[in-house]
Amino acid sequence: MHQKLVKQAFEEIKKIEEKKLGVIISDTQASELLSITLKEDYKTPLSDRTLRDIFNGLIDIKKSKVVVSLCEFLNYKSYEEFKTKNSILPNLPEIEKPTKPTLNLIEKTQTFIQRNKVAIIIPFILLFTGIAFYASTKQRWMVWNENHYEEVSFNTKKYSLEQLKLYKEDRIKYFKKIEGTCEYPFFNKAGKPTIWYGRNRSGDLELFTSVGLHPETGKTLKHITPYMIKKYICK
Repeated sequence: MHQKLVKQAFEEIKKIEEKKLGVIISDTQASELLSITLKEDYKTPLSDRTLRDIFNGLIDIKKSKVVVSLCEFLNYKSYEEFKTKNSILPNLPEIEKPTKPTLNLIEKTQTFIQRNKVAIIIPFILLFTGIAFYASTKQRWMVWNENHYEEVSFNTKKYSLEQLKLYKEDRIKYFKKIEGTCEYPFFNKAGKPTIWYGRNRSGDLELFTSVGLHPETGKTLKHITPYMIKKYICK
């Protein structure tokens, strides 16, 4: 049930961002934004990596406060209400027991597979190898160039592995570094932030037009606040 709870939270945060920005964010971006929301709005720190592990069913939620905060974010009164509304199972048809001819067929099939497993496995290995090779050659890449991402070919002579990142269309279109001024519209008409910030390796504050990770440090960006604007931008 913990996995289902987090999956619903991911879906909800995606709907919010799509309504706000007009773009569909990825699962990774959803985990980053949900992590920020839990920390800032519900005083419940939980890393985006942990959220993705729960989302993928690798671990369960260890702290009850996280469960309570997620339920509150999804407008459930309690975890019991969430379980009640999400535990309804459909009526499954009864499975008939296999007849004796069916059992004989199963036994013959198992025997055939045991005797010919090498001949059966090799074509599958070749098939999956071919698929993997095709996927790797067709994969698109991008690198950070001063203030934006741009698509490039996979070239380890020109770029380091640290620079090369998997291509994401929303990063190309909407993720930019800007020079903020006091006149910049840091919030939309609904009062939602339009800018996120983080510090580079030199410790300098940098501003970006979308949620995500800092291109240099890999740390999660934080959404802008009136305090940060007053202290660092409009001194």
